[in-house]
Amino acid sequence: MKPLTLIVHNRISDNPTEDENDVIAQTKAVAAALDRLGWRVETLPLTLDLEKGRNLITSRAPDCIFNLVESLEGDDRFIASAPMLFESLHIPYTGSSPATLAATSNKCVAKKIMQATGIPTPRWQPIVVDSDPPAFFPFIIKSATDHASIGISDDSIITDASEWQRWIGCHGAERQRGLFAESYIHGREFNLSVLQRFGGAITVLPPAEIGFAGFPAGKPHIVGYAAKWDKDTFEYNNTPRLFSNDRADAALHERLIATARACWDLFSLAGYGRVDFRVDIGGKVHVLEINTNPCLTPDAGFVAACDQGGIDFDMIVKELVAVAFE
Repeated sequence: MKPLTLIVHNRISDNPTEDENDVIAQTKAVAAALDRLGWRVETLPLTLDLEKGRNLITSRAPDCIFNLVESLEGDDRFIASAPMLFESLHIPYTGSSPATLAATSNKCVAKKIMQATGIPTPRWQPIVVDSDPPAFFPFIIKSATDHASIGISDDSIITDASEWQRWIGCHGAERQRGLFAESYIHGREFNLSVLQRFGGAITVLPPAEIGFAGFPAGKPHIVGYAAKWDKDTFEYNNTPRLFSNDRADAALHERLIATARACWDLFSLAGYGRVDFRVDIGGKVHVLEINTNPCLTPDAGFVAACDQGGIDFDMIVKELVAVAFE
């Protein structure tokens, strides 16, 4: 009988948003690839009822788990719970460890680690309810634990004290918790995808730049929720992913690649990952965040970067499973 890979993903809500639906698209794409690679494939939606999840996984006795859990019950803070469960069952699983997921999924924790070890990251500070504004402008307001650019729009950019007061007035104390202010760097945005190969070597894929050339003057150059998920918006249709071999960027690309490798080593990533950057007008590199489980839909940035590096979708899946067994 063929070996069994169980694809475990977070259960989708009754009225899913576009970023939730993306998990189902990933599941279908990975299942098709595993089938082509000769695996039996089953899927399992995981909830916060981890004991039930444990029993369901045990009953199916998979040889490997392909981990696509991005949150539990809509809360990204529980992302590390899934690999904790898999480790308790001693079943090989794809992707990074619970410790790595915990450290990188909370952006403030990740920033503290980067600052302590010399990885450049934009200035930041937590937002405290009823406090004075951060001591630096302009800044962008982000969630410490939500991902997929949830809650990020042009209104998230605060340029002065009056805008800060306007934002405070529009957001109740409950909605202000769990947020932080990050210095807004007006410059270029890159993301670098990294794939671990069987045997332990990692491949840093060609740098992808987000294009903002179509943005009108004064519009912030950010990839907010609309740019990622709403196909009917200006932002979605004017933030193309660009791969360039321009010689003028050769030295910059080398710095991006070296920093992506440093982040991989620092946070002990496994399988795959993506590092998001801003580059200021002086050419200084700043790490925004480390994504330990980048999207695996065929049209996603990670897959596009692998394609640029000569690695097709089936090979991505094959490598992730092979590394899980290692």
